[in-house]
Amino acid sequence: MLGHYHVYKQGRVLHRDLSENNLMVWRPRRHRTDKRGAGNSESHGRALGILNDWDMSSRVGRYSGMASVVTMVTNDPSLAAETEALNNRTGTVPFMALDLLTEDGPVPKHLYRHDLESFLWILIWAAVHYDIPNKKNMSESQDEIDRELKIWDEGTRQEVWMCKRALMRRVCGGSPRHSSDSDVEDVLDRVRPEFRRLKTEWIIPLIQMFYCAYNELRYTDVDEETCGGIVTFEKFMAAINAKPRLVPSRNEDGWGCIIA
Repeated sequence: MLGHYHVYKQGRVLHRDLSENNLMVWRPRRHRTDKRGAGNSESHGRALGILNDWDMSSRVGRYSGMASVVTMVTNDPSLAAETEALNNRTGTVPFMALDLLTEDGPVPKHLYRHDLESFLWILIWAAVHYDIPNKKNMSESQDEIDRELKIWDEGTRQEVWMCKRALMRRVCGGSPRHSSDSDVEDVLDRVRPEFRRLKTEWIIPLIQMFYCAYNELRYTDVDEETCGGIVTFEKFMAAINAKPRLVPSRNEDGWGCIIA
């Protein structure tokens, strides 16, 4: 999250294709000396997250002056290709934002909040499929992939949009819990035991945040980039009760580099 934010904010590059396969964890080996001074043993250090595959990324323009908002400078010839790229639909369908899945109207510009929303869908996918104790990803087997998330993987964009929107409405009380009488449980009821705490502390608050954002877009006249300030890096981190350790820098909004 922090790396993605700083590449966007300081590097002015938007990834645009966040997916399960583009997020990795690296545990660097560190040298450990035993009591006799021997240095033969090794242990793994703190796990580090890595975001790779930037093939679909695009540069963005200068800052608009609002926190977490970037506005394209469309009259800058050097950014012409990037401006056009941001108006192309990109992403891995199971993890794409609702805005980018809709078939109605012109293709929406890919925004920073769309990447943030992808982190939510990846989290749900992992929470249902990742068997951490047995180091197994159940989505790799057609027999074990979750039946509702299989729609994300194999359905049309419209079907995926409907499935995700229905999940948001169920969580936020906007529609009945189940899509049909034959359903006996919700996809979030199938979150694995090791992720249940994150379901309560991360997944549900994030769903509520994005649900409110889409309602703002639908019913009020707000800016599309943050949905009236509802979806920003700061609001995302607050929703999961995370406090990134940052220091001020000279850029417009006062946020700076990671120090821990």
